[in-house]
Amino acid sequence: MAAAREPSRVERALAPFFRDMGLWPVTIVVVAHLILAVAVLLLELVRGPGGFAMAGFTVVALASVAALGHDIARRRLGALGATVLGSWIAGTFAAWAADHWGLY
Repeated sequence: MAAAREPSRVERALAPFFRDMGLWPVTIVVVAHLILAVAVLLLELVRGPGGFAMAGFTVVALASVAALGHDIARRRLGALGATVLGSWIAGTFAAWAADHWGLY
């Protein structure tokens, strides 16, 4: 049986935001901003990729991969990984919906 892996510093720092119900409103606002950032960057890339859109998308994508790296190594999705993955899915859907209904 494999030994339990020690959580990373990032996981330890962000753990209270997922465990403490008093911090959930803050977590929801941060996740909503991440979804909005993903949606806007995806729309900018599709509509006419500029330098800002490519740089921003690259930074957000690399940060997401870094956040998911520990979960991929464990082969188990934790709270942070599920939040990041869900934010990408919701951001992609929001970008599609904004484009489909002409909101952006």
